[in-house]
Amino acid sequence: MAAPQGDGLSHLRPWRKGESGNPHGRAVRAIKLFELMAPDFGELSAVESAVLLQACRLMARGERAANPNDAVRLSNAAVRLLTTLRRKRSRPDRPPLRERLAAEFADQGDAV
Repeated sequence: MAAPQGDGLSHLRPWRKGESGNPHGRAVRAIKLFELMAPDFGELSAVESAVLLQACRLMARGERAANPNDAVRLSNAAVRLLTTLRRKRSRPDRPPLRERLAAEFADQGDAV
């Protein structure tokens, strides 16, 4: 196999002045879901926090998915990640997440 010629960066283009490198911005919905769900699992290690954040990102992407098949695929992946965390432990003294989400977003008119 031949080695690539040049510096390997020829396909990249620089950002124009005033153009953002992150056009979609921060994942606000995923962060909000993470903040709502994290207390259910008690103290999380760094790896467990990363798994929970990834599950929240998948759920947020599933909410925005235009294709229903993609929404189901993303939701299933999130459920698998949450199941691994739930096996660790859950806190029975807190109301279920569904009730807390309904209370949190009732005043905003968002569907849960």
